[in-house]
Amino acid sequence: MLKRERYECASCAYLFPTKDAIDGYPHGYPTGFLCPRCKVNLVETSASDEPDQLDFGWSFMIFSGLLIAFADHINWVTHFEGPLLNQAMSVLSVWLPVYLVFVVINRNALFSARVIYTRKVPKG
Repeated sequence: MLKRERYECASCAYLFPTKDAIDGYPHGYPTGFLCPRCKVNLVETSASDEPDQLDFGWSFMIFSGLLIAFADHINWVTHFEGPLLNQAMSVLSVWLPVYLVFVVINRNALFSARVIYTRKVPKG
């Protein structure tokens, strides 16, 4: 199921479905779209589910990258035959709890409608 997407107007803070955005070109704006409420010319900036908008988003991304980079040195689980499976289970035993905490902390942004933030297009 696709997440619903909404724009948040940078001028009036109105949340509206992306399909309600008004194409700016027929109204004389070469870039962007118009808010259906205040008719301000807008462009997209970021979304509510991007790492810089999530709590601990970049920290989680860096942690995951480091965990993958140093996976060769992590081998805490030794219950399985074969070093690769032991290594994979060791990495998973560290990453999975951190991932679950990350998802719980950011559940509102991850599981609700996606909000796409905007900014006003400078005149000129």
